[in-house]
Amino acid sequence: MTSPTSAPQQPPRQRSLSTYEGWTDFAERPPRARPEELSRAQLESLPARDRVVYDLERRVWHANILLRTRQVEDIELQLADILDSNLQDSDRVKSAAAIDAPPALGKSTVVNNFGRVFHQQRIAEAGGWLDADRDVRHLPVCHVTLTGRLTIKGLHMMILGFYAHPATAGILIAAIGSGWVFLLNAASFAAVLCSLRFLRVGELHRKDRPRRTRGSLVEGFTYVWRRPDLKVVLLMTFLIGTFGLNFPIFISTMTVSVFHEGAGKYGLLSSTMAIGSVAGALLAARRANPRFTFLLSGAAIFGIGLTLAALMPSYGLFSIALVLIGIAAQTFTTTANSSVQLSTEPAMRGRVLAILLAITLGGTPIGAPIAGWVADTFGPRWALGVGAAAGFAAALIGIVYLAKYRSLRLRVDAGRLRFTFDDRRPA
Repeated sequence: MTSPTSAPQQPPRQRSLSTYEGWTDFAERPPRARPEELSRAQLESLPARDRVVYDLERRVWHANILLRTRQVEDIELQLADILDSNLQDSDRVKSAAAIDAPPALGKSTVVNNFGRVFHQQRIAEAGGWLDADRDVRHLPVCHVTLTGRLTIKGLHMMILGFYAHPATAGILIAAIGSGWVFLLNAASFAAVLCSLRFLRVGELHRKDRPRRTRGSLVEGFTYVWRRPDLKVVLLMTFLIGTFGLNFPIFISTMTVSVFHEGAGKYGLLSSTMAIGSVAGALLAARRANPRFTFLLSGAAIFGIGLTLAALMPSYGLFSIALVLIGIAAQTFTTTANSSVQLSTEPAMRGRVLAILLAITLGGTPIGAPIAGWVADTFGPRWALGVGAAAGFAAALIGIVYLAKYRSLRLRVDAGRLRFTFDDRRPA
């Protein structure tokens, strides 16, 4: 007689089948071992502890028995015929199926077990990965739980949630659900509204607004064009904002495609990067003036950080690289914003800031599809490489500006490379 295990083996924690992690665990779990059949005498001879373990194993076994009736076999045969219709040519009509029966007759159980068999069959036929680099995982089945009055948008959200799409990812979403996260996000604006309410407006230093005339926007562009220092800041911001600040794409694709994690781990990476962003904001608050060296170093470190992130072999090391990226991104954006505001004449400040905002936000519709295409075609690590190249290109543009307008000089002092430039002009 085989002795039972010494400790009660509790059933594993069941994750929702409506997530790809939960479904994969369900579909690829090895068959449950049937407990050994013991006679009454053998049962009575078991020690008390072993008897508890054995009884638990029997209960788990009996709780998961699937009765294969003739009706179940007929449904499975019909579902198999419907799925095989997908092998027909594209001009043939494909079939679909809907199973209806009174409650508690096993509809979900039958469909789930058929989906598990189909999952295993497709993995055996096509493999567990869809590319040679093992970046795109093969998920033959998408399991979603439909609700009453389901809309097309709701169905899309469920499908995105199954694949841990960033639209539904995050720590709070994984913990309490998307509805509560929307409410918490709305409540967070109460602090901003209260702070605006308690502003002592009477103590503010008011200035006359410049007159609005025809051609004011053109004057703003003309003013920027005549200022090389503003042009270089806006160009550097365009490169990094367009191709580098696509963190939802970078983090989500690395989480799902490279590290094969879900929504919770995606949210943890986003929170880890937020640590770097907060640290960068605190460092920026300590600086008296937004010097150009901070802008240049922020762009360079941003490129280095994305390069390291693209090369990181594990989830933990990737999260560490995100902290560095967060610090560099916050340093660059804060310095760029401050330098533009402080170096612009008051009469032109609003128009120049409008141009800066248009460049910062307007580059996303250009860069995000490119980053997504690179991640889908070549892999998420190459998408990070595109962002790194944008950081290095921005730093190179800053160096060219320093050499042309700020008298940049490089020299070797005591075996160390040093550089000097005229920092008295506005950045």
